[in-house]
Amino acid sequence: VEDVPSPEMLARVGHGLETLYLKEKERNAAVILSMSFSIGKGCEQCGNSGYFGRVGLYEAMLINNRLRRMITEEGRALDIEKAAIENGMVSLEQAGILKALKGETTLEEVYSVARESE
Repeated sequence: VEDVPSPEMLARVGHGLETLYLKEKERNAAVILSMSFSIGKGCEQCGNSGYFGRVGLYEAMLINNRLRRMITEEGRALDIEKAAIENGMVSLEQAGILKALKGETTLEEVYSVARESE
């Protein structure tokens, strides 16, 4: 069923999507603009939990020369993350938000495994 997140949760989501790679924003523009979320109602199939099966969240970082240099020179983790996002990486939080927008999971589940972006 449709879920209306709290203003605080919507602020977290907005902050998480701020740095989303431009091509990902374009690819997911329709669901991002909808800002529509769902939660499981529960049924016999799911044991009234509202969840059935599993959905994977993935964060994959493509390495380029800039990132390789930052890693080998022991750069700060946040600087490496920022450079990776600029290079097209979708963070775990962002991947989860996109899945929640598509109705594949809930924001509650996303933030139970993904940290909020800084």
